[in-house]
Amino acid sequence: TATVQGCDAHFLEDPERLSVLARLCGATERIRAVNPIGHREFFKHEIRWTPEEAESTRDGLDLATMEISPVAAAGLKVAADPRAMELIDRWHAGKGMEDISGRAIRSASAVALVSISDDSPLGRVTGGRAVERLWMAANAEGLSVHPVSAPIFLTHALRSEMKGLRDFEREELEQIHKELISLWDLQGREPLFMVRLSLAGEASVRSLRLPIRDLFVHSSTILEPKAWN
Repeated sequence: TATVQGCDAHFLEDPERLSVLARLCGATERIRAVNPIGHREFFKHEIRWTPEEAESTRDGLDLATMEISPVAAAGLKVAADPRAMELIDRWHAGKGMEDISGRAIRSASAVALVSISDDSPLGRVTGGRAVERLWMAANAEGLSVHPVSAPIFLTHALRSEMKGLRDFEREELEQIHKELISLWDLQGREPLFMVRLSLAGEASVRSLRLPIRDLFVHSSTILEPKAWN
């Protein structure tokens, strides 16, 4: 990332600090799963539950790519039921959900974070280039990369005044953000993206993606200069 201006890479390897990060990531995942909007976006619009669904959409998060146990997969399907989450929300429960990402963080070889000095839209796009370079460099060294950026994305949503966050969720996310900045000692820089690094074998299932031609809008219309006025 040093070759991308304004971007830095930071690494955590100390088990005690990884444990703190695991707690922050777990708490954020719990908020996302219990919040009605976060729950709908993740379980209804992001996860692809069957190979047929993954093939038909060619986007989202294929359940098979998570490489999780049958027990964990069954737990996700229970959590996908909004009625179950409504009860957990009402009881202010859900601590068990924190373990899903928490265990992964604590068992990681390291966690890497890309930070930016310019938190503008252009700065974030530039930071995305740095993330891609970090990802490819890690893969070239035989390391598996697993995004764990929920604490960053939800605090971005917090600052953008995203509707749907309850007051108590905002308060908890503000505290998570403060602890995250302190943990990484960013000294005024803004966290952009975070990944877990580990040694693993080949993936059993690869993510499907749309053809690049489907990601662009094509137009043959050329406006005359007078039409620009």
